[in-house]
Formats: sequence, C-alpha cells, structure tokens
Amino acid sequence: MLYVRIICGLIALWFLPGNLLAADRVDWQSAAQAHQKKLISLYHRGGEETDKSGNGFILGPNGLVLTTARTVRHYGNIRGRTRDQKWHKLTLLAVDPISNLAILKIISPQFPDLPAPEWIKSTGLKAGTPVAIVIPTTGLSGKIVTTLLTNPDRVINWGPHDRFIEILDNLHERERGAILIDRDGHLAGIFTAMDLTGDGHMARGVFIPYDTIENVVKELRTFGRVRRSWLGIGIEPVALDRRHHLGLQKEEGVQISYVTENSPADLAGLQSGDILLAFNDIPLLEMRMLPRLVANSQVGNQYALSIMRGGRPLTLTTTLAERRLEN
Repeated sequence: MLYVRIICGLIALWFLPGNLLAADRVDWQSAAQAHQKKLISLYHRGGEETDKSGNGFILGPNGLVLTTARTVRHYGNIRGRTRDQKWHKLTLLAVDPISNLAILKIISPQFPDLPAPEWIKSTGLKAGTPVAIVIPTTGLSGKIVTTLLTNPDRVINWGPHDRFIEILDNLHERERGAILIDRDGHLAGIFTAMDLTGDGHMARGVFIPYDTIENVVKELRTFGRVRRSWLGIGIEPVALDRRHHLGLQKEEGVQISYVTENSPADLAGLQSGDILLAFNDIPLLEMRMLPRLVANSQVGNQYALSIMRGGRPLTLTTTLAERRLEN
C-alpha cells in the first residue's frame, strides 16, 4: 500500500545522514568480492548492450544460474558473459512466472567452478540499514551502488509470495537480476522489474528475498516447476467482540470461514469457526501471513496447526497437498 511505503521511506530518511555515513565506513568492495565472479550478463541475441535482457547469478559449481522470469521469458538462445569477459551458452531449465524467477544452466565446456553463496533471510534485515547493489558491467569488478533498505517486508498484494525487499534507490529495468548484499556480504535478494501495481508502472527498487528464492529454486531444480502447497480453507478477520471475549491480542489469529471437503484442512479436522493462531509454531499476527507461509511450505510435509475452538486451545496436524487449478 502506498501509505505504508511512504511511512517506511520517511523512517529511512529520518536516519539517512547517520546511516549513509555508516554505509561509507563499510568496505563494500570486500563485501561484494566473493559474489562478483558469480555475476553474469545475459543476452538474447548478440553481445551488444541493446541485446542485453538482464543479469543472472551463478549459484555454485553446478553451473546453475538464477535470474528473473522476465529476463528469459521470450528467448530461446541465451548467451552470458561472466566477469572474466568469457562468453557462455546457457539453456533454460525452468521458469516460474508467479514468483518471477527462473533458472538456467551454463552448457559451455568450461564454466567457473564457484562455491555456493551465503544468503540472509529478510527477517534478518531492518529498515534503515545500509545495503549495496552489485550490478554486472563490462568491467571485471561490476558496479556497486550503496543505498539504504527502506522496507524488508514490503507488501503489494502480489500472489502467494507477497514479500519483497524495498530499497531507497531506483534501478533501470535492464538491471533486473542484479543482487542485493548486506554489509557482511550475505546475499539478501535479486532485483525484480515487473508490474507490481497492475497499472503498468514498474517497481524500480524492489528485490525478491531469499525467503522466496530458497523454496522456488528447490522446486524448479527438483520438479521443473513449482508445486504450491494447498491447505483448503477460507479465512477472515476475527470479530472484535469475539477477540475480546477470548482474550486475543490485536490482529492475533485468523478465523476459518470455510473448509473445503477432502482438503488437507478437512482431513486434519479443522472446522468453520475455528480460530487459527499459529502455523507450524509461527504465530499468525496478520491475515497475509498464512497464505505466504503455506506457499513457502513443502508439499507432502506435515505441519502443526494451533487453533482455538470453543475457547480452548487445540493442536492439529496437517499434510499439505499440491494446489491444482481446480483448487
């Protein structure tokens, strides 16, 4: 929501002078050094800058490359140039338009033998802290842009993966696939340039966090697609009078409005009117948390459901199924 974004921006600006000084004291070149060799510029025709479709990040010694779905969505032949100015052929392995992520594989006879990166989840980030964007360039080191993190948990009502990292600066759409690092050199996310508002305006400073990347990449590598988990319930806010009667805190829990027959929720014993307090021991402090937690959970795994029924706490166990189109 716009007002949330404005408030987060104002908070960051309030601490701007001190935080920018802190950013200047960070040795960003050293922090980014381990990742610069893993950056790869992606081209859909030749090697001209006008042919550049975006950037990618080499995930490790297996030659897998992470990029955005928009970078590769229309292109069959993809070439990549690494920091040593060598060209590589890549093949597209899988795309997930919902999360806007894709993975490719370098198929050249020789590609960099690089270790897997260290990541940091968005829960370990705070608004107002210094971060840096590392963007592939024609040089060997890449371009490093220091900035501030304005919101580690931006919500834009975008499908099941409704969590993005927002920074103070804007990026050009062509820089999609650039990476975001913290002061210790941990990867935090990958830059996405897509229409997040539905009105044709691109998000210029928004990154897909590792929280989303971790599960999506695992699914794409294993199954060639993303199996999204399904619980099979409808949810609504808990009425204020009922919340007071049960002694619940503000925004704590969600009320189940319906349970789909033969769904994982139905088989677990959930009922309409139950109040779901926690999913797998993670308290539900707002409505949007449950869809996101379910989407980032593994199909076929068991999860605990902490509920309140008839004023008494109860714990049930569910095995999540795969969401189908008819669900």
